[in-house]
Amino acid sequence: MAGKPQRPRRCGSGGILIEQTKTGLVPPRGNVVLRNILNVFERGTAGDGGGPGSAGIHIKGLASDRINHVVLESEGNLEHAKYGILVEYANEVLIGPGWLLRAANDTEVMISNAANVTIFGAQIAPMRIKGKGIVIDANCEDCTVIAPAWNLSSGEPAVVFSDNGARTTVIAPGAPSVPGATKPLAPPAKVNAPVQHRKYDGIGPHLELIRSPTDNQSVLVMRGAGQSVSSAAWQVINNGNGSGMDMQRFEIGTGLAERLDASGQRYLKCPAASPGGNALSPGQVTFFVNEPSGQLCALVKLADGSVKSATISLT
Repeated sequence: MAGKPQRPRRCGSGGILIEQTKTGLVPPRGNVVLRNILNVFERGTAGDGGGPGSAGIHIKGLASDRINHVVLESEGNLEHAKYGILVEYANEVLIGPGWLLRAANDTEVMISNAANVTIFGAQIAPMRIKGKGIVIDANCEDCTVIAPAWNLSSGEPAVVFSDNGARTTVIAPGAPSVPGATKPLAPPAKVNAPVQHRKYDGIGPHLELIRSPTDNQSVLVMRGAGQSVSSAAWQVINNGNGSGMDMQRFEIGTGLAERLDASGQRYLKCPAASPGGNALSPGQVTFFVNEPSGQLCALVKLADGSVKSATISLT
């Protein structure tokens, strides 16, 4: 067909929209598969380059009728929209390895009002300063994030990972460090279920926490919301029949400071010099031995800050 040549025009596309309808006919009510997508938005255009409604891929169900079974597999490259991938009112969504989500004007992956969404191995490269990596809002539940390939080469974003969902599980979440970062960038791992770990004999401890020499954070924190449960405890150690290895040991370097043996007998470190009253907080007590005088000494700081001592002669 002949006709006049047309001048090239900029496309004002809003990306790929998979939208549930009230009748559920377009698309079918589930089983959406997208693969090998390249979607790059031009910056600065109201309809696409970071415009208020732009998304590389938008999975949009209804509050009363969610889209189910959506898979983004193989490879994909989404750049420069407001959202790389926006998931709303959907269940059982998989965003698999091979996807690159880069430099969205807002959020690379936004999950809202969704359940059972899994993000596995996708490369997340948020924009520096104002960009967000992965955001899961408070209306989500049972989502899983596994080993995202964080790319923070452009600089420190506003948010790497924001999770407000219920029962989100995060596995291998670590983000690379950024020189001059003003806040921690690595999101915490999360397991929202009881955990039991068993291992083969002789291959090392069940759990080992190794702290960097330059890390200034606590290694292990157990925290609750003030519950009072008489039949439970923060820590329970049960060694079965009361024989065998020590129940607990505290070591300093290669030296043993304190231990609780298999029978429940506790052995305390008792140094040969007083630590001084300044080492105590109000309500604390510590012990030391005055070897020349043959005395066991107790040092106590009272609520008013005064320090008292007592001695027991050793024979």
